[in-house]
Amino acid sequence: MQSGYRLANDAPLLWDAFERLHNKHGLPGQLEIPMESFARAVEIVLKDGALRDAPGYQPDAAAWNNAAHICGYIQSRKATSIDQFRDAA
Repeated sequence: MQSGYRLANDAPLLWDAFERLHNKHGLPGQLEIPMESFARAVEIVLKDGALRDAPGYQPDAAAWNNAAHICGYIQSRKATSIDQFRDAA
């Protein structure tokens, strides 16, 4: 029996995409991915994949990088970082 695409197999690609953004934007602290950003990135890739669906199709690193970029992760992390600094003052 042949198995189809497994989302779990792309976990390293998604993690790497968020890690690159985290480092590129110099976000404070360790990499933490809010569930909303994670879920939105997965949704973006899966919806795009539905349009490209074909036997053997699997999202590539570029698809995950794009999804991580447009899912709102950077804005979310910057907003929570500002709130942390404000609360500490």
